[in-house]
Amino acid sequence: MITRTRPVVAFTLLLVALGMISGCAPQAEPEPTPSAVFASEEEAFKAAEETYRAYNEVFNNLNYQDLVTLEPLAELSTPENFALERKAVSEFGAEGIVRGGRAEVEWFRPQAYKVGESLTAWSCINISATTFVDSSGTSIVPSTRPKRYALEVVMVLYRKQWVVSETSEMEDPSCPPS
Repeated sequence: MITRTRPVVAFTLLLVALGMISGCAPQAEPEPTPSAVFASEEEAFKAAEETYRAYNEVFNNLNYQDLVTLEPLAELSTPENFALERKAVSEFGAEGIVRGGRAEVEWFRPQAYKVGESLTAWSCINISATTFVDSSGTSIVPSTRPKRYALEVVMVLYRKQWVVSETSEMEDPSCPPS
């Protein structure tokens, strides 16, 4: 009988040893969960609105013939969005287009929020005071251009701050009153 229990004891000791070894092995790292950079959703949207207003201000100060005036946008945009904006501004500059006047953010309304990741907002931009002229000084603004545009703004957290990932004109470009 002793010879029969020896394999059982040996097998049991092997299982215990394997259990001890696996208990000492490094455990798989848990998937990182997005952490809240802001204390509340309200605080997150307030910070996003400040970023978006600064983003708009860069365009108010933009000179299409001097790309250095676009550089502050790099801190307020994703690298991909900045590349798209830089390309568009370069093309306008090459065509001799000159921008004047100011666009004003009338309102910025929260729509969706993913803690530690992204947010979506709707914004109304008053562009009635902006002008665009070609190299001969002729306005290229259509007479039918609306005075205000409704935009959807998508922002993401990048280096623990909101940056504009994309803006797109909404299907109904009119801005209802705030």
